[in-house]
Amino acid sequence: MEWYGGPSFGMGRCRPVLVNRASQPAWNEEKTICAFFHGELFGHKGLRRSMERKGHQFSDDSHAEFVVHLYEDRGDTFIHELNGSFALAVWDNRRQRLIIANDRYGLCPLYTALSGGKYLWASSPKGILADTTFPRRINLVGMADFLCLGFPQGNDTMFDGIDELPPASLVVCQEGQVHRQQHWDLSWQEEETGISADDYLDELIPLLRQAAERRQTGELSAGLLLSGGLDSRVVLSVLRKDTIRTFTFGTPYCDDVKYARQAARAANVPHVALEIKPDYLETFVWTGIERTEDLINCYQFHGISIYDEIALQVNALITGSAGENVFGDFNKDPQGDFWGDEFSVDRRYDSQSITTDEELEQLMRPVYFQQMNGLARSRFHRDYEKYPSRYVSHKHDYWSIKQLQRRRSNRLSSLFSDSLVFRPFFYDNDVVDFAQTIPPSLRWGENALYRQVVLLVAPELAEIPATTAYGLPLNTTYKQMARRKRRRNVLERWRRRLRKISIGLIPPMGTRFFVDYNRWLRRELRGWAESILLDPQTLNRDYWNAPAITQLWEDHLRGNRNLAQALTALITFELWHRMYLDGLDVA
Repeated sequence: MEWYGGPSFGMGRCRPVLVNRASQPAWNEEKTICAFFHGELFGHKGLRRSMERKGHQFSDDSHAEFVVHLYEDRGDTFIHELNGSFALAVWDNRRQRLIIANDRYGLCPLYTALSGGKYLWASSPKGILADTTFPRRINLVGMADFLCLGFPQGNDTMFDGIDELPPASLVVCQEGQVHRQQHWDLSWQEEETGISADDYLDELIPLLRQAAERRQTGELSAGLLLSGGLDSRVVLSVLRKDTIRTFTFGTPYCDDVKYARQAARAANVPHVALEIKPDYLETFVWTGIERTEDLINCYQFHGISIYDEIALQVNALITGSAGENVFGDFNKDPQGDFWGDEFSVDRRYDSQSITTDEELEQLMRPVYFQQMNGLARSRFHRDYEKYPSRYVSHKHDYWSIKQLQRRRSNRLSSLFSDSLVFRPFFYDNDVVDFAQTIPPSLRWGENALYRQVVLLVAPELAEIPATTAYGLPLNTTYKQMARRKRRRNVLERWRRRLRKISIGLIPPMGTRFFVDYNRWLRRELRGWAESILLDPQTLNRDYWNAPAITQLWEDHLRGNRNLAQALTALITFELWHRMYLDGLDVA
């Protein structure tokens, strides 16, 4: 534990990680300003050299020390120069001033609470719960969100009284007052610019190569998480191939593994395919809940073992997370039936939800359902409509980055700070700033710049089938992909009907996805799932209408519907409740 404090404040960190291992807090030369820093910065070397020419002295490569001198030089505007994923605290002794801040995208979470007249901030709810006077109570609003969507919405957590700081927060504590401001926000181009796609690509491709170089330099050995989709293939097209190695995980015959293997071969880079097995969920569920106490559906916990295996070969993992939201998804057709005139926020909510309103009413006892009824849907509406755009796709991309990616996908990277650093490629500030200048006509559909990067930079990768192209190569036409999608949807609908008529005797289509919890919960994981879902400790909880849980499980076993995510959400919630509210020691 490293610690620094005074009569009215204290700040510290529990342990160093793979980057920024130097002792903290870092100080300026006069010992009047210090900082704790968690995370990683990119592209700041030039600014550091200019500060050295001004007379600032650096003792090492610590990002905390860089932050100290940058704040000393620029005051609160220092935050605009930080490119990376981070959470930080700066103490200015001269002005008796404490600053708490996080990055633009909320990649390193920060949580806050008010307890006994004290403001608390921590990188996880567990840090706040270390205050033994803080009451451990469930937040029914967060619970409603989790059961319906798989993650708390807004800035809620599962703990009553603990909130997550929004992305791009700058909190200033001075003279007994606490003020929070937002230091950045997304703003996409709404109008056409008349600039050609070629001109945009001429500027975009060097920025992508710069982002790649930033993530491949330094002492850590870097790998790429390569899927079968477009996001990671764009990244692969601009990375240096001499030092990179690629990793894919999934069931042995899923599309991700199959297409990623072909892409790695075409790029002539080493590739490792790691199999996800059904027993991973049962083996690592307690570990995952202990590490992600704010809460992630255990549906995603297979990655714990996978990432531990990756960490034996590299210690930094580049990902393509959120690429399709930053640049626009070429699969979205703003004039199509879903994103066009027929779009509604309710329809989008229904496509995202894992538990229907009717199922939630059946699951909950009336006293709780009355408090939760419609909450998740109304909050989804509120967050979805926050971005003022006439383009539904802009609203969706804003919501995905601010909510879905932040509250679910980004959290997985915080599980492995001791052994593996995650480097999300598309959250490079220079890349995002450029992406915000792209006009609507070049964000979605046939002309999307995002796909054109691969066609231009790595045509050999464009010849490989992709999951985002519905199993067709990326260099096929938009009409061909749309035709393939319609055909698949029709086949899947007929297959589901035939399965229902045959009472499950007709097997499902071979899975194209990297996990198959739908089948595993009926077979390999059935005994484990029943030992939790049908346990009297679960069924007797005050929240539940117990027969409805039993019925939900039986509906899944019959194979009429895919209820895997709803069931794993119930399992996750129950085990989280046992660990954090019941005080069960599982060590």
